[in-house]
Amino acid sequence: MKKLLPALILTVLLFNVAAQAATYEWLDEKGVLHFTDDPDRIPAKYLKRVKERDSVKGEVSKPALPPVTESAAPAASDDTDNGSRLFGGYGEDWWRSGFATLRAEIKSLEDGLTVKRENLNVARRKRVIYQRGSDRVSFNDLNDEIKRDEAKIIELQEKLNALDVEAARVGVPLGWRQ
Repeated sequence: MKKLLPALILTVLLFNVAAQAATYEWLDEKGVLHFTDDPDRIPAKYLKRVKERDSVKGEVSKPALPPVTESAAPAASDDTDNGSRLFGGYGEDWWRSGFATLRAEIKSLEDGLTVKRENLNVARRKRVIYQRGSDRVSFNDLNDEIKRDEAKIIELQEKLNALDVEAARVGVPLGWRQ
């Protein structure tokens, strides 16, 4: 028992140290937030975007490295240069491209939906008039595709809203969100 107790205490202490390890987070080009506790698992191209998260007394996020992005130059001594200001660890180009990418993808899907809905009406008429199995399959496939696109638009709008909330939280200027 005397030999087992020190081993048990050592095991508990090792697990306690491991539990306080840092968690790393980064955002990829598609806007997906990734987490890991192993810095070796962070892709090289995202190393500049990594933030270290501590979980001591609640969630506190802080940059793991000095926040540098591909678009932001090192901070100049003159604070009037908006290009070198970072919000949430990211520069103006990152914020603008994030909003622009999501909006462009939503617009592309919405434009495609207009054409698909017109094609669906044509397929509906063919299905009613000719009553062929192939027309029914075509109609159902197109209808399913429209539903998937509508779901994707809703998902992208939620991501856009989440990005806007995050931008407001870190104080990103309104002009960068357009």
